[in-house]
Amino acid sequence: MFYGDWLYRRELLSPNKIALIDSEKSDLEITYLQWNRRVNRMAHFLQAKCGILKGDRISIYSNNRMEYLDILFACNKLGAVLHVINWRLTVKNIMDIILEIDPKILVYSRDWSKQVQELKTDLGEHLWFVALDDPEVTGEISWKKEQDHWPETQPEPVELDWEDPWVICYTGGTTGLPKGAILNYRAMTWNAINTIISWGLGAGDVIPHYMPMFHTGGINVLFLPTVYIGGTTIFCKEFNIEQLFGQIGRLSITFFFGVPAMLLMLIQHPRWAEADLSKVRLVMAGGGNCPRVVYEAFWDKGVSFKEGYGLTEAGPNTFWLPDENAKEKVGSVGRPMLIPRPYRPKGQRT
Repeated sequence: MFYGDWLYRRELLSPNKIALIDSEKSDLEITYLQWNRRVNRMAHFLQAKCGILKGDRISIYSNNRMEYLDILFACNKLGAVLHVINWRLTVKNIMDIILEIDPKILVYSRDWSKQVQELKTDLGEHLWFVALDDPEVTGEISWKKEQDHWPETQPEPVELDWEDPWVICYTGGTTGLPKGAILNYRAMTWNAINTIISWGLGAGDVIPHYMPMFHTGGINVLFLPTVYIGGTTIFCKEFNIEQLFGQIGRLSITFFFGVPAMLLMLIQHPRWAEADLSKVRLVMAGGGNCPRVVYEAFWDKGVSFKEGYGLTEAGPNTFWLPDENAKEKVGSVGRPMLIPRPYRPKGQRT
């Protein structure tokens, strides 16, 4: 059965809807049609220039940037598997993981050029290196030089099964040793559907995205569900509190997510007292216990506030606290989501 291509379907359903606002380019607005066409170029490049086919693995070593999102959805179009690298790891950790993953190419941004040169010492014969920017080494493939030379047409569709992997996201787990969580189309699709149903996401939502894309929080907490429902994502390189205060009013943010440390910074900032959150309908915390003072600060502003819980291997969104219980159950993550599962005939793999 065919489960892709998400962006092509979005182009058909809502071509002129604003999909992305690029905060690194003066809040440049990109429609679903425009985004799908640029992802098509990336898909053609990866397929024809780099030889990427269904099932091939691509490692990406980069900070948040638009090309990261393009590669994620190019993998969806090609049936390739994206391995997201945690840039907080040491070069030795990353090398061990890459040897385990066995990708066909490693895509990297200039932020990590020094570390990539170290990786090349032992990995240069194992895979190709693709620079998103101007390459450090003469003759290396560079997307910056290639991007205008590939067509915007739809690549040939690839048949995808529920069990086909889309992303491999490494997680520390309880032992501290990184483990690759294979996120297949079943997990990522139903996470999106469950999030939309339980959290009430709609096409009118405008949601800032500043979580690192190497983490399930960056990929799956709100980003993919927002794309699935046809909402708008404000894509940011990183968490910047001054930038967020400006976006809340200027870009009519309706919903955002943060870890407790981020939200504490927000409510303790001098701009908090005058911040207009009248268009924000919900704020959620995750990644750790959130102090009551954060709840009360948002409630005083008339904003619904809740905590969530998730884990990489499970989607990650797994719980929802009903509105009527939020104030009497501070610290609770609520009840399990619906988590609907498609019917599988007896004996079929899970």
